Amino acid sequence: MKGGEGPLVEAGGALFHFAAARAHATSLAANDFQFAVDGGDVVENLDMDFLDETARSRRHGVVHFETRTLSPIGWHLEVREYVHDRRVVMWRGRTHEHMRPRPGVAKDVLPLRCRRDQLFVSHHTELGKTRGFQVAGIALDALDQPSFARPAFYLCRSLTVQGHYRSALQLALGLDRPDIAPSVRSLSLCLAARCSAGLGAPSDEVEGLLFHASMRDPTRRDPWLRLAARSRAHGQMQAAASFAAAALSIPARVGISEAEENLGAGPHAILYWALLWLGRRAEARSHFEQCRLLDPLNPLYVEHAKLFDR
Repeated sequence: MKGGEGPLVEAGGALFHFAAARAHATSLAANDFQFAVDGGDVVENLDMDFLDETARSRRHGVVHFETRTLSPIGWHLEVREYVHDRRVVMWRGRTHEHMRPRPGVAKDVLPLRCRRDQLFVSHHTELGKTRGFQVAGIALDALDQPSFARPAFYLCRSLTVQGHYRSALQLALGLDRPDIAPSVRSLSLCLAARCSAGLGAPSDEVEGLLFHASMRDPTRRDPWLRLAARSRAHGQMQAAASFAAAALSIPARVGISEAEENLGAGPHAILYWALLWLGRRAEARSHFEQCRLLDPLNPLYVEHAKLFDR
């Protein structure tokens, strides 16, 4: 911990090894091909014929599928890997458990990315739950695997969410390395921007980090929408519209983690408000109608309808 932040954990606290627990459950199952769920999971779509066919084919050791997860700042979309063949992959990680190839077995078995209609899960996080033991587990995983970026990234994200900005910032900047996946580098720089803003850094510094994040992974909308939101908050409506339009030009894609609104009404919401302020009413209306189409029950859009109907 940096700058007097912390302590993050205290002596005598409990630890729980999630991967070890999952591995034990895996060993008790009758079949090799398995689908693991969390207690807070709701399986929205499930094509059993697809999963049965995939299991029988034995061509894929892991099936990747989309999950929407509730976080303190809203719903996020990410890709999970909890459908797997235990003969070729195994559980790893005390916290944020994940699949890793079994040594010398899974290297030739390709992962399969399924569609939403084949498998889609919502994870309803219990936001009030005490999670100190989880942070300790992430930290231990990061210490145990210094060459593996995933635990360090999760630790950085946890520190950021908890407001330990000085400690998180150093981790985030350290994850911007050529040997790390572009998506992780981009998301880490977005976390660095959030930490810098929380520490009172100048706007140019914060926005510079977001520009770098957009270049690290051009397939992510998030950096552009963060820039758009900052511009709108500062009354810079032309910049807000330009950044939101840049985000909208990127195809909606679920990767490591993306706010659900970024792939839906989010860009349109910034655009209609900014364009309305700029006097471009017809353009604003088209984006407003997209918002109502994508999120018809949103009370804000019901309220703002009067701006276009008069």
